[in-house]
Amino acid sequence: MSREPKSLQDQMTLDAAKKGYGRKKIENLNDPKYKGMDKMELVGKSKHTNRNSTVHYVRDPLTGELHDFKFTNHFY
Repeated sequence: MSREPKSLQDQMTLDAAKKGYGRKKIENLNDPKYKGMDKMELVGKSKHTNRNSTVHYVRDPLTGELHDFKFTNHFY
């Protein structure tokens, strides 16, 4: 996992995640730092190569604030 984009597709996926696009992967986390928040995932797919960039992040359901963006899959 990493926090920095490694390609244009990675950057575009990260930008979309920071706007709140994505789907809920885990609801109501137990992690002390993010207790009660939701783990989110956004997958950016290339139409030309069929390869993905995947970003996970945490969303506070009460405020809508987004935190802790991490790539779990990079597009190279």
